Amino acid sequence: DMSGNVTPQKLHNRIFDAYEAKSLVFEAITAEQQQAMQQYGGVVPLGHPPGQPILIDNWNELVSVQKLHNRIFDAYEAKSLVFEAITAEQQQVMQQYGGVVPLGHPAGQPILIDNWNELVSVHHEHNLYQLLPRRARSNASYAVMRAICGSAGSPFTMEHRVDPIDYKFVFRAADFEHRNQYNAKNADKVPQTIWFDGILSCPTDSGLVMCHPSLSPQHINSLSGTLQYLKEWTQIPNDGDRHRQLRLLYTQLLVTTPRVHLFIGTTSTPGKEILNYAKSKGVHVYAKKGAHYVFHS
Repeated sequence: DMSGNVTPQKLHNRIFDAYEAKSLVFEAITAEQQQAMQQYGGVVPLGHPPGQPILIDNWNELVSVQKLHNRIFDAYEAKSLVFEAITAEQQQVMQQYGGVVPLGHPAGQPILIDNWNELVSVHHEHNLYQLLPRRARSNASYAVMRAICGSAGSPFTMEHRVDPIDYKFVFRAADFEHRNQYNAKNADKVPQTIWFDGILSCPTDSGLVMCHPSLSPQHINSLSGTLQYLKEWTQIPNDGDRHRQLRLLYTQLLVTTPRVHLFIGTTSTPGKEILNYAKSKGVHVYAKKGAHYVFHS
């Protein structure tokens, strides 16, 4: 049947340029047309009541109407999706710039919405809404990475996000000896589980992101210590299949890449003393100001 040939794909608002370059057409097949195609060997006979598949020329034609309810955000969280509102002004800008709002543009970036109450507060009849893969542990870390990518001179874009779940390091009994030895001789301790809130990776730079409600020297030390530990750990002779893929991922992220940056996001305003301490450890701090995160030096 047809189902064996159906593959899920992530679409974005620039995909139609790629389709045009490859001389491809993009069509929508309704549920009724799918049933007809199963009966007639994968085609809808000309003149058949369901009609032919609908030719779609651009992203705007993919916009659909959906009914939302106050529990939908639980489903988005379970699927690691972010829900954003695009204002009318932002829509106009996106039409000019290939489906994106340039970082720093006065129209601002689409509004990240965490829950039903926030949706009610920002909703406008001219808004459009989009769901995107989060590739971060939380909406907060997604917002921090967007701020990082929007900073002047940043080597990163939001396309450089990688899912931190692939880099989660849960220590087993055989790993404790090396970690305990490291913690015994270093002031910057490594936690029992290494799981970053966000990771950014491009050919020349990597970024490790952690988020905390408030910022403390312990948070800074832990992030700094974890980086140094992982660099050492990747140099340990391979111990069979255990952690083989994880070791390869961290080698590419932290050893092969020329520059590694450390970031911490926080929802509280940090004082000068803690900011100076973070700077001394090579950690960049982004604190929430209003609805957005901004760099604090």
